[in-house]
Amino acid sequence: MPADEQIRITFLRINLHESSRRRTSGRFRFTARVGGQRFGQAEGQVAQVDTRGGTMQIDLEPLNWTCDVRVAGLERLEIRADGQKLRRIRNRHLGTTRHRFTQVLTIPGTNLLHVPQRTYQDSCRHFTVRYRVETCIRDRFQMHMPYRVFATRAHSGGVTYTTVSGLVRLSRTEICPVIPVPPATTLPPRPVFPTTATASRSLGNAAVLTPSASINTIKNPACIPILSNRQANGNNTAHLTVTYYRPWILFFRADDPRLEWSAEPANRIRFLNNDNHGLSVKVYGTGSSTSADIDVTFTLKFEGEECAKFRAVLGPIKTIPCRFNIFKGPPGPTADPLRHRPRATPEDIQRQMHIANIVLRQSGIQLQLDSNTTLNTTRPGGGPALSVTASAIAGIYTITVPSGQTRNAPWNSIWLQSNYRANIMNFCYLKSSTLGDALGFAFKWPEHPDSTSANNRWDFEENGTPSTSWIQPSGNPPDTAAETVTMKVIAGYKCNNALPANLNGMAVVERDNDPSTADGRKLYGRVIAHEVGHMLSLGHRIENPAIAGGDYDDELTFPPRQNVMLWNAADTAQDFDIAQTKVMRSSALIP
Repeated sequence: MPADEQIRITFLRINLHESSRRRTSGRFRFTARVGGQRFGQAEGQVAQVDTRGGTMQIDLEPLNWTCDVRVAGLERLEIRADGQKLRRIRNRHLGTTRHRFTQVLTIPGTNLLHVPQRTYQDSCRHFTVRYRVETCIRDRFQMHMPYRVFATRAHSGGVTYTTVSGLVRLSRTEICPVIPVPPATTLPPRPVFPTTATASRSLGNAAVLTPSASINTIKNPACIPILSNRQANGNNTAHLTVTYYRPWILFFRADDPRLEWSAEPANRIRFLNNDNHGLSVKVYGTGSSTSADIDVTFTLKFEGEECAKFRAVLGPIKTIPCRFNIFKGPPGPTADPLRHRPRATPEDIQRQMHIANIVLRQSGIQLQLDSNTTLNTTRPGGGPALSVTASAIAGIYTITVPSGQTRNAPWNSIWLQSNYRANIMNFCYLKSSTLGDALGFAFKWPEHPDSTSANNRWDFEENGTPSTSWIQPSGNPPDTAAETVTMKVIAGYKCNNALPANLNGMAVVERDNDPSTADGRKLYGRVIAHEVGHMLSLGHRIENPAIAGGDYDDELTFPPRQNVMLWNAADTAQDFDIAQTKVMRSSALIP
């Protein structure tokens, strides 16, 4: 709701002084003016008193001497009252009170006349007039607290606001699409604040990823899910939030009515419980499971003036069926019985998958355990049937393999096809691999249907404002207009030509980590999400400097350490952006 920028003047009372009685008692009439509006002349508004009855005052509130004044653009305002002694032949002037307001607040656009709210008493020799000035905030005229925002003006990436007390302040609000938010020195430029300005408040911290966390734990996702009204709840809708505002003394609250969200196209977005106010909101899209993806833009207004924008993809949840196979080697020596056996249990894997799904939910993608329980006991390279054991959790299996296929397992082994199911995503849990310290590796995935190159990589171009990940120029004022962002994409890959054409898979490598601990679950949940990104054609967002520019480098350099596709594991690497989301959601692996 826009700031009202109005005041209300209500005349309360006129008191005659004793000097007017000495001047001769009698009848007195009063009029008033506020700017060009007059009071006391129309029927029902006449203010008249006869002091011969002992009455020395007139209550004006019943006479409705009230007017509203818009102070935007005014340079001055005079409030005046005039008195007359009524006589038979000629009335006598009793005096005039005047109060001139001339303090103009200089703000972008239309300046503002400051008329302090309070009760005034203006006097001349023979009478005193009392009137009240109230300010209007969100359609309510009253004596508001001095720090309340009275007027706002958007400009150059900020909103200048005035307070009821007449202070003029610059504000900045951001909805960063990257969470956790990168260092301020790497973000697009912000408006220049005075050196004496109050500090900011930052809200975009890394999410806490646990097996019990809600699927929408990571805020400001790149994809808004399509849900039915019945499905939508606080734990599965997209959670959008302000990540920064200055000055902190604005004290924005979770349900702050001063902050209003809207979306375009409006008919495709719903706000949970119709609540579109405050620091954060929860939203979902309308449509069906077959609806095409579209871009949506959210606008945040601070007291009616645009202060921030956020862009995302709107589309249905894309489900990828998957199968997990734990590669179990022979028992190890007494001192190391698990030498050839991953410690991960089916329950550990289920918890890791939930954490991976929290990360993938940002792109509207979820892994779902395969309900097809058909075993594939074909032994790679020939020989007796594999020993495959189904767990109590459908879609998770244990396979007995030679020690060399789970400890220091070759990254391109034909054993990676063990108990695979065609055309779904297959995961192999290994004790260790020949890739050294790698915690996982995607070993085969299909060519992306949108590939435009005969080579292994192709260019994906993304356009929109604000830009994906706020890559500069971001189009986020005062930054300049956003430009096309070109991301290198891996068209497809297979580590060994002998692997079946309809196999798609990745390996999770345990090494020395304990997957049963909270840190282990979080680590491998992120590893799974990272490798799924590769299988859906994503390269590394910031590559190992030793191989920068290679096949796995998407050649974008922002954000520095917050993207899931960062080449090495980091607690801060939790974000998928719009460009990555569009590539993943159009992969051939998405049913």
